[in-house]
Amino acid sequence: MTTFSPRSTASSAPPAEKLRRNGCAGGPAAACRALLAAVLILVALGSVQAQGQFDHRQAGGLYGTVGVGVLNLERGFGMSVPATVTAISSSRRLVAAAAFDLGLLQGDDRDPRYVRARSGFGGSPVCVDTQTGYSVSGFRCSGGTDALHSFAVDLSYVPLRELWMGGRPGLVFTGVGLRLLNPRTPYATVGMIFHAQGRTRAGFKIAFGGQYLSAGIFWAYDSKLI
Repeated sequence: MTTFSPRSTASSAPPAEKLRRNGCAGGPAAACRALLAAVLILVALGSVQAQGQFDHRQAGGLYGTVGVGVLNLERGFGMSVPATVTAISSSRRLVAAAAFDLGLLQGDDRDPRYVRARSGFGGSPVCVDTQTGYSVSGFRCSGGTDALHSFAVDLSYVPLRELWMGGRPGLVFTGVGLRLLNPRTPYATVGMIFHAQGRTRAGFKIAFGGQYLSAGIFWAYDSKLI
């Protein structure tokens, strides 16, 4: 069993851990911005073809959707699991959505007795008991998981009724919304819903505000045609 000195443990905490303790959220924010840029680049550089009219693949109706994505708030970075009711009007070129969003973030309920340190030069991080100097299970260095719930509503316009991306057509929407809880903030949104022959469709959505950034994919079930 590896033995560590409590004094050396405190000083050998990895840079990422020190940044986390100081409240630095630059890494997750940068990751979300990179994801946003990648999606926009794919839309711009992919095989793109805009058309003026819908065909038999058009999206229009009332959808129940479920998704998964990344979530970056002022308090931390985590996973988002939204459940949404979405109404699409092809004639009015509008998309309205009301969502319940469950966010799973890394908690901060940490026991200061346990810290992360590197095992030797260039070794992988391990969790260390500072009172005994021994390595312990990694879950003791975890702050747990915080579950946050929120509600959001948004209204979007469809500037492109049909856009080809990756060999599949879909509609592009962009608009504004309001997140009601954790935190309460307005946001802008952009996304795409792919056309399909059946009742199930897929898409992606990005939402970003002053204290809120989310990006993810979703699956929609057509429950009632308009």
